[in-house]
Amino acid sequence: MLYESKPSEGNGPEPRVVRISKQNNREVVWISYIDTPANSRDDVTRVVRSQNGGHTWQPDPQYRETGFLNAEKATVVYKSNNDGLLNKSLDGGVHWIECQFNVNGLSAQQFASKAAHDDHAALAFNLSAIHPHDPATIYGTFAVGGIGSKTYPGLYEKIIHLPGAYFSRDAGDHWSMFAPNLGGDRPDERVLLAIDPSKPDRMIGHGKSGLVMTLDAGRSWFPVGQQADLEAPAELKGRREELARRPDGASIPLYPEFTYLAVLEIEFQHGSPDVIYLVTNKGLYKTQDSARTWRLIYAGGPSYYALNSLWIDREKPSRLFLGTRDKVLISDNGGCHFRTLFDWNRFRPTRRRIVAIPVASAAKRALSLQLYF
Repeated sequence: MLYESKPSEGNGPEPRVVRISKQNNREVVWISYIDTPANSRDDVTRVVRSQNGGHTWQPDPQYRETGFLNAEKATVVYKSNNDGLLNKSLDGGVHWIECQFNVNGLSAQQFASKAAHDDHAALAFNLSAIHPHDPATIYGTFAVGGIGSKTYPGLYEKIIHLPGAYFSRDAGDHWSMFAPNLGGDRPDERVLLAIDPSKPDRMIGHGKSGLVMTLDAGRSWFPVGQQADLEAPAELKGRREELARRPDGASIPLYPEFTYLAVLEIEFQHGSPDVIYLVTNKGLYKTQDSARTWRLIYAGGPSYYALNSLWIDREKPSRLFLGTRDKVLISDNGGCHFRTLFDWNRFRPTRRRIVAIPVASAAKRALSLQLYF
């Protein structure tokens, strides 16, 4: 696969399926997308729904995002806070308290200062996974950075993404190292760890050596099949010719950083534990033999980072909803063929009528290490 362009500026509206249910014997599909109104620093999430298989879409003024990072009911639910850390609720979201973030015996401030060698450093957190049977057990990665400028005091400068995945068994109050070789300094990766909901001891993570798997809840890790092929850089179309023609003889990398594998989402197929999907910067990969072999089933277009999300229908696991920069695609046969369900460019002329839900600014979203689920 030759990619024709570098990653585009910005991520676009990124439409994605956020809910599917039945109403009056009709299937209803909800899709959200991000928009930045004119003369505004804040993005808004606009929500539409269809009851006729995507032929028409209407705004849903009743739709409300919960903000919870674990969508299904649980004894503990979580949401990101404005400080880049995490809040938790023990009563379904009625009351919220801050997670304490005692890391390796240090307070959040002490841990950030030590990691950044800066007494004014702040800690940020990315929730990677929640144990499917014990919501008080959670996993994530950390980043540290200096406090922002007077103009944007809530933003971080010189962010350092710390290696290693950490875990907490008490809903985010105390943290210890879980897997030191997972994670790293790649801010473009959204997911560094995923847990098989049917077999929680089976996990997939991405780290220094590439994509790895554990069958014993992290005590030992081994490379997935075809790891070298997955991790290999993908070449830009015309890159070699471009290098050969440089008249100044300057030396630049043949494979830019963005051409190496970045994992955006990992999904285990419900009821078929051998089937796993990877949403990556290079496209959608699928394995049907528990990560022994992989196929790139959808490249996503001529540019990197063309995909943003995957929704697997629990009642019909062969039905996939794939989010791209400006469309939601649907497949009824496990990714063999895709067709367009929602096209933001066609819907765009009527977008000002859609209900808007304020979310964090684009800059804050990028720096708060948001979890995508």
